[in-house]
Amino acid sequence: IMQSNLNVKALTQPSKLEGVTRDACSSWAFGVRPYIQMLGLFSIQQLRKVEASANPILQSDLQEDFRQKSEDLWCVLVNILGELPRKYVRRVPEGNGIEAWRVLLRRCCPEGGSAQSGHLSQLLNWSFG
Repeated sequence: IMQSNLNVKALTQPSKLEGVTRDACSSWAFGVRPYIQMLGLFSIQQLRKVEASANPILQSDLQEDFRQKSEDLWCVLVNILGELPRKYVRRVPEGNGIEAWRVLLRRCCPEGGSAQSGHLSQLLNWSFG
C-alpha cells in the first residue's frame, strides 16, 4: 500500500457502527474502507478480498508486516464499533483485525459471498505486489 499524502492526524474518525442491519453496515463500510486505506493499513481492494473470503484468516498465516497492520486494524475497529457489532468481533482472537473485518462484514452486509472466495490463496500469503 502506498502511503497517502494526506495528514492522517487531521482525519475525522468515522462514526460508530451501532446497528447490524445490511443498510447500516454497507453505508458504514463504504466510509470506513477509505479511512483504513488512508491510515496505511489495507487498501480498499484488499479489504474487499477479505470480505469475500468464506474461510477464516489466521494471524499466523499473514506476512509479518501485515500481522502488525492487522493488529492496528483491530484497535481501530474496537474504537469505531458500537456494542452490538462488537459482539461479532469478540468472537475473533484478540488482535486479528483482518479476520474481525471479515467476520463483521460477512455477517452484517454479505455482498460478495463465496463468488469471490477464489482469492483465498492470495489472502493467506498477502502478496499484493
